[in-house]
Amino acid sequence: MVTKAELEAELAQLKSELKRRDEPAVPDKPAKPTEVADLRGLMDEHGLNTDTLDALRENLLEELGALQKDKPLVVLAAALALGFIIGRSFR
Repeated sequence: MVTKAELEAELAQLKSELKRRDEPAVPDKPAKPTEVADLRGLMDEHGLNTDTLDALRENLLEELGALQKDKPLVVLAAALALGFIIGRSFR
């Protein structure tokens, strides 16, 4: 039969293991300024800047608007399919 002292010792050990496991292994660090510079450098290598990104965004929105006007059933079917997929993935 297990004694009360043994149970208390085991409980203390389990609590310390749980506390140690809940502590983050590596603290979260804020984003470094070099990461932003690296991203800008990568965008410059590929010929992208804020103007081209804005133009691409505007072009995408215009095309989606035109698709909605030209083929509303396709857009409706795509929205239903996307909603179904998202709903199933969160189940």
